[in-house]
Amino acid sequence: ETPLTVTGTIPFGITGSYRLFIRADRNNTITEINETNNIVEAPINIEFAPPPADLRVDSVTTPVLAFTGQSINVAWRVANSGTATTQATSWTARVILSRDDVHGNADDITLANVIRSGALAANATYTATTNITLPVNLADAGDYRVFVKTDANNNVNEPGAEGNNVGAA
Repeated sequence: ETPLTVTGTIPFGITGSYRLFIRADRNNTITEINETNNIVEAPINIEFAPPPADLRVDSVTTPVLAFTGQSINVAWRVANSGTATTQATSWTARVILSRDDVHGNADDITLANVIRSGALAANATYTATTNITLPVNLADAGDYRVFVKTDANNNVNEPGAEGNNVGAA
């Protein structure tokens, strides 16, 4: 008997009680008297683990009043609420204008894509700003929302934690 160690990675988002199976001589290449004892199983309880990186937009700042065709400054802060530094060292933040409070629907207009360069450590933040010009051909005046979506192209591995990448003003 030679003891062996098996190492594997459990995907993020899986939790609960499972059974782990290990099978020896899978292809029956070793002649044995008893072929029914090649599988061993053990219970395993998988608990939630925070993702290694978790980018979230925790604030967006815009002017209270602006006019079509006007240049405005949009500022935002991104925090890494994960347990590790981002592996990616570059990603894109997307600045979006919306007629309603819903990000990702048909009325959204992309105003800018801003590149972030540099990894972000766990529990660290960064701030960014950009000047954008509001479209002159907006359908009508009124209240609009500005959304900022960090990691818009999914360059940062955030298993199970993509749902908080958007902030609004």
